[in-house]
Amino acid sequence: MRRGAIDRRGSRWRVRVREGQGRRLTLGSFATEAEAKRVLAVYIEAREAGDVILPGATTVGAWVELWIDRRDREGLVRGIRQERSHAQRLAAAPIADIPLEALRPLDVDNFLRAELAAVSRSTVIKIRRILAQALDRAVAEELLSSNPCRSVRVPKVATTEVRDAWTYLRAEEVDRLLRSDALTPRQRAVFTVAIFTGLRRGELFALQWGDLEDDVLVVRRGHTGAPKSGKLRRVPLLAPAASALARWRQKTRRATKPESLIFPAVRSGKMVDSSHSAGWYDKPYWKTTPQGKRVKGLTPGAKTKAGIERDVRFHDLRHTAASHLVMGTWGRRWLLTEVRDFLGHSSITLTERYAHLADDALVEAARGTVGPGWVQEASKSADENADKCLESLVGTPGPVRTVDRRLRRADALERSP
Repeated sequence: MRRGAIDRRGSRWRVRVREGQGRRLTLGSFATEAEAKRVLAVYIEAREAGDVILPGATTVGAWVELWIDRRDREGLVRGIRQERSHAQRLAAAPIADIPLEALRPLDVDNFLRAELAAVSRSTVIKIRRILAQALDRAVAEELLSSNPCRSVRVPKVATTEVRDAWTYLRAEEVDRLLRSDALTPRQRAVFTVAIFTGLRRGELFALQWGDLEDDVLVVRRGHTGAPKSGKLRRVPLLAPAASALARWRQKTRRATKPESLIFPAVRSGKMVDSSHSAGWYDKPYWKTTPQGKRVKGLTPGAKTKAGIERDVRFHDLRHTAASHLVMGTWGRRWLLTEVRDFLGHSSITLTERYAHLADDALVEAARGTVGPGWVQEASKSADENADKCLESLVGTPGPVRTVDRRLRRADALERSP
């Protein structure tokens, strides 16, 4: 806690506080000592709560931390944990030690370029957005005259490798996963519902039995409150998801009252952590060899046990639902507007990312469009049509007629026995 002091200056009482780097700031002078003490107490309380910042009294890193603390207390930001994670990278960089009022666009540009060497460009864009929003608030509170971050953009980086447009489970991988004998009943139910409903992780694990209405799931909440879109939506259950929920309801030993979670934590029965993935990933562990050396090992997760070696995340189960609906793998091909409403996207622009076909689907489409023997027949027919076309235009081919004697001689040589 920063200390404050009250001293008497003539007939008035002055309140001073000590801020960063030993600076003394005067809060004002007052007619009575009691009034000065009240002002100092209010200031200290507000300062500890992060509600008071004075110009020249803080650094960029301290201000961003205080700004995130305020957002956390307001409870209006769903991704506050992710914001804190990105802010930690800023706190560890030299930019964090720069006084707030001394920050320049060049400092921001140097910071962003240094981050590009360590993390992906999309992550740097998120870090820049957090810094820009924090500095916007500093401008609003008259701690800065302008935002030096607004004139700086994240530099583009050269693409050095070609990656798949999207990651999702192929049809045979979905079948292999859900038929795997290594899955527990809970895992089988979780993965089936995730794949055939396309729910977000938070929406999936926040489901209650009361949200199941006939063949429809009513999505009312996410992991920390309302769904990401902020709107209630009704998700029609495809047959595999409906069957999985029915089987899980019979197998679960926990309460199935309307307010009970469908997929609670195994031990506590409460809401799972936001990083919970039902054992999807391999779990690292450390062991000691006979020689006394510690080595890292991996306990196979559900994905590995099912024989899926590709880098597929738990969130990619949502992409799996969208991709196969668009491709028509499970029956009729869905329109993008239908997939948008099914997934709960706020804009069709987000759904358009799924408007692609996998390579295997393109091959099957090509095979179904043209038969294997069509090319030879088409080529033969094309040659015959070309010959007929030439005959109709120039008559039956005969000796070359030309005034050029060299061509006459060549034609005569070709017809000679």
